[in-house]
Amino acid sequence: MIRKLLLPLVLAFGVQVVLLLLQQPAEGATPRGHASRPSSSCVNPGGTGGCYSRIQDAINAASAGTSINVAAGTYTEHITMRDSISVYGQGGSATTIHGGYSGPTPTVYMSSIWAGTVLSGVQVTGGGTGVTTTSTQDGGCIAIWYAAPTIVNTWVQGCTARNGGGVFARNSSPTFDNVPAWWNQAQQRGGGFYIDGTGQVTITDSSLFAGTNGTVLWNTAGWDGGGLYISGVTATVGGLRVWWNTANGNGGGVEIANAPNLALFGLNQINWNSASNGGGVDAYNATQLWLGLNTLDGNTVKYSGGGAQFSQSAGSFQSNWLMTNTSGSYGGGLSVIYGSPDLTLRGNWIEGNRSGFGAGIYLQTTAAPWVDGNVIVANTSNVAAGIALYQAGVATVTNNILAHNVASTTAHLAGGILVDSSPARIVNNTIADNTGDGVLFQEAEGVAIVNNIVSDNLGHGIEHYSDTLWVSPTLAYTADYNDAWSNSDGHYAGLGGGVHDLHVNPQFVGSGTDLRAFYHIQATSLVSVTGSTAWAPEYDLDGDRRFLGGSVSMGADEIALVEHRTYLPVVLRQ
Repeated sequence: MIRKLLLPLVLAFGVQVVLLLLQQPAEGATPRGHASRPSSSCVNPGGTGGCYSRIQDAINAASAGTSINVAAGTYTEHITMRDSISVYGQGGSATTIHGGYSGPTPTVYMSSIWAGTVLSGVQVTGGGTGVTTTSTQDGGCIAIWYAAPTIVNTWVQGCTARNGGGVFARNSSPTFDNVPAWWNQAQQRGGGFYIDGTGQVTITDSSLFAGTNGTVLWNTAGWDGGGLYISGVTATVGGLRVWWNTANGNGGGVEIANAPNLALFGLNQINWNSASNGGGVDAYNATQLWLGLNTLDGNTVKYSGGGAQFSQSAGSFQSNWLMTNTSGSYGGGLSVIYGSPDLTLRGNWIEGNRSGFGAGIYLQTTAAPWVDGNVIVANTSNVAAGIALYQAGVATVTNNILAHNVASTTAHLAGGILVDSSPARIVNNTIADNTGDGVLFQEAEGVAIVNNIVSDNLGHGIEHYSDTLWVSPTLAYTADYNDAWSNSDGHYAGLGGGVHDLHVNPQFVGSGTDLRAFYHIQATSLVSVTGSTAWAPEYDLDGDRRFLGGSVSMGADEIALVEHRTYLPVVLRQ
């Protein structure tokens, strides 16, 4: 069902993301897979025909502007690139530069080289010692310091380093297009790529998942960032497949840390990675994030954030797919912790994730983002299967569909939303067909539960749980303008409901396999004109404007004169 969303979302982001990913390689790069470039120098294994037998000898003898064509073969050497000297191999593994695991040094070293210097069409391997614990250098296959090279159609694999098993870049602005990084190991951070300091870094694959292009897989990090570790720089990362990477610490697939100026991640597949926290993506103190149109599928963690974890971070996480991720403790799909009040979670599809607590989304410790327009379905947890808010500050939860999520059938568990010690705003959501209470709240002074459809849950519709033996009761809350219908244990427990509440069939569209469309309401629904205008958000799940005719609907979907039904989050429609 989620694949139905791909085309309209890609079209909507065409100018911002797709054109970026489809840009041509930088000037001087060769066509994909084969190098054929006029040059004044050449290299082949035998040094015949006026060519050099070693790449470094050709580099040392070259003048500025020289292009060096390197024939197929394996060249066992370490090379140091020079400014304005470009090296072109034959593509894939045909031309291999092998460091021979001769010691703690990178196979390719670049320093003080700038735009116009190109490395293309080679395989780089054999950097470092081959044993992670003895690789004390930074950068196994390629090390870049204070430089801005262009690296295209180049394979980086089988290297070891302290940081940056495959590629290390510090205070640099490199451009990478189609640079697969496989089987690299970092003793500390960045199994595949380690990027830090200042600079503007681009890591893309313009082929959009063709063959093995743009793959970052089977890399490992002893600490953080199994696939990629990015810190401080302005980064654009798109069109990659980040698969089966492992970090013992945080960020099995990607670690974003230490307030990058701007991190743009779009159209990536971040799947089957593992870590202690943040299986697919972990962001710590990252203040200008934009992650959109990514898939995060099958990632696992021991503790928190199976698909992704955000800590002290801000920005936007939107239009992503979080599927079948698993957490041993918190946030099977997504975990937001330790003060991330300016983070927006919007328009994501969150399905089939598992955790002990908060299988879909887990918000904790003053993390107060805007959770808007998400579809959160078929997630499984012992407690709080859809969304769990625990000491989460004033989180705003609007326009979400929470359906078919499963919590234990033991009393006082939430299939839809749990609010604990958080003055949350739960407004205009559709919470239906979950196992467990639709909404359960406790010790939550100032919580507001307004304009929601809460129907057909195997539990109470809305429960206010107050056990004075172990938790202080909630004394002040607003619960009104909700439609509570056909909940198996009754509509309310621990509260009497609001004076404007309804108990009517919401009349969902109720056909087809697309659960987002399934839980839209029909034009004849009695909930379509009975919500509170004082609490309602300006737009609905689809980006349709509310307040038409001076009234609003309950639930995530607003009846509009013309339904857009494009299923785009609000930000894409403004």
